[in-house]
Amino acid sequence: MTLDEFQKLFLESMTLSEGTLNLYAITFKNLIGIVGGLNIEELTALNWEKYKKVRSANVSPVTTNIELRCLRAAMNRAVDWKLLAMNPFFRQKLCPVPESVPTFFSIDDFEKLIQAIRDVWFRLLVIVAVLTGMRRSEITNIRWCDVDFAQNTIRIQSNGDFRTKAGKRRVIAVGATVMKILSDLRPATVDNSQYVFTLKGKQITPALLTKKLKKAVKASKVENQRLHFHSLRHTFASWLAQKGTSIYEIQKLLGHTDIKTTQIYAHLLPNELHKTVSQLEGMVELH
Repeated sequence: MTLDEFQKLFLESMTLSEGTLNLYAITFKNLIGIVGGLNIEELTALNWEKYKKVRSANVSPVTTNIELRCLRAAMNRAVDWKLLAMNPFFRQKLCPVPESVPTFFSIDDFEKLIQAIRDVWFRLLVIVAVLTGMRRSEITNIRWCDVDFAQNTIRIQSNGDFRTKAGKRRVIAVGATVMKILSDLRPATVDNSQYVFTLKGKQITPALLTKKLKKAVKASKVENQRLHFHSLRHTFASWLAQKGTSIYEIQKLLGHTDIKTTQIYAHLLPNELHKTVSQLEGMVELH
């Protein structure tokens, strides 16, 4: 089976979100452009290295690694379907990624951002995003049936048109400000299947949120013009860390499967770590 034939089979067979399918389609296109029209059984670790070298020269290591993981996952599926005896990309190394500190809004910059947003619906959505840490696609797919006003929670779950990250369901606790926003937005006659955030009665697309946030950042004239919609999720976690919330609790609130993903916020906890260590004072005497 050629790579092109396998690509078509894979994309037609997999039940994934539209965004994920698009990512796989782009990755397959890149692979075919780099290694040519090989049969899948001709793929080797050298093709992995060539893909890594070519792509990392054009995009960030993070983006390259996302695509490489797609290739590895696709070949795992080929093994499951008995199209390959083994995955040629098994255990191949990803690009090294320099450790970086996540960008987030300070309290003052967030206030400037809010003041720069003219559309009321978008202003409320941004506040909900920064106070819940929800992903962009999660926010655009909240339905009224996902909101529990009695328990002050929101369920993040897959539905017919949306698949959560890794397909996992989680329930997030929300505060009074978010519940007040949702209560005010709630229509008199509730259709539980209706999306919470809509524009002219239609579901809002994640791409629109990216575009509008970028425009708002520019209008706010904050110093860091590279802040983007996902920075709101970083802001949620960073503010919690600065308040002394444990990494374990932040992991659960963000829905991270691996705590290593959450540890990028650990640098914001030095004061709390000192408080923890100081509890041992007096237990050992100097002689």
